[in-house]
Amino acid sequence: MNSGSSTNSGRLRELVTRRLLELPVAGALRNYLALRNALRDSWGSKKMAAKLEYGNLDVTDGSLWARKSDTLFILGSGPSVEEVSQDQWAHVAKHNSIGINSWVVHDFVPDIYCFEEVESLEYATVASALSAMLARSDILKRAPQILLLRPHADTESQRIVQVPPSLRRNTKVYGRATVSTKSVSNLVSDLSRLMRSYRSGRVQKNILLDSGMSVARMLFLGAVSGFSTIVLIGVDLNSNQYFFDVNPNYLGRRNQEDFDPWRRRSRVHDTEDRISQQFQASQFIPALAQAAEKTFGTQVLISSHESLLSATMQLYRWK
Repeated sequence: MNSGSSTNSGRLRELVTRRLLELPVAGALRNYLALRNALRDSWGSKKMAAKLEYGNLDVTDGSLWARKSDTLFILGSGPSVEEVSQDQWAHVAKHNSIGINSWVVHDFVPDIYCFEEVESLEYATVASALSAMLARSDILKRAPQILLLRPHADTESQRIVQVPPSLRRNTKVYGRATVSTKSVSNLVSDLSRLMRSYRSGRVQKNILLDSGMSVARMLFLGAVSGFSTIVLIGVDLNSNQYFFDVNPNYLGRRNQEDFDPWRRRSRVHDTEDRISQQFQASQFIPALAQAAEKTFGTQVLISSHESLLSATMQLYRWK
């Protein structure tokens, strides 16, 4: 048999295996594969936490939250952030909040910042800028918690956000896991099954559910932490701009006029511009929200009708 025939035969076996794995009756097997991957990433996360001399996330650790209410705001960096009024920011401040990656540009200091490594050395200046902005005096005064997605073992240090010394004790490293399905039709059921496994203690407490997007991981963290309502601000998905593109005064105040975390911009957000092996955010986030409501009773809302998610998710009614 020539190499071309062997390759075609291997591809055919993979295709048949995948089709069988996507059958509804294979849900338990898909969950087993997800649990196995979660365990592996948990080990890797613990090793990286020790290497970086940070803590290891435990979602059952009450010290992660100074709980203010049963509502959590997750802060993305889309242009609709500029729609939020000062009165509404005062409302957000009465509840718990998480700022994602470039949120550190904004004036509002949340309870938690979460970061991940930048994608390549080409973006080392972005990691450096995020590190500098995290060391702002108003942030250090508030002493927020810091969550860092486990860097890869071979990740260059220049690609990792550097945490100021006074915040290092507040910094936790975590890993991630996702469902094994590649079919949108299986997403809600598989996410619900994996969440039930989490609730029963079969998933390690330093693991958050994911599909290549920080907002999904933080949404899951909020659900498993017991928040009854989660509100997404600035998770627009239908734009290649950030709030600091719309209002460059933010970057001017930070002396970061050249800051650009996404230089090769497509027409939409990068979580919508996905390869076939990954779900688009507009597919995954609503499915994750449905699973969170089924499993934990958590309602997930969006703050702006400008978001692409407004087609499938309810708007938050500002008090």
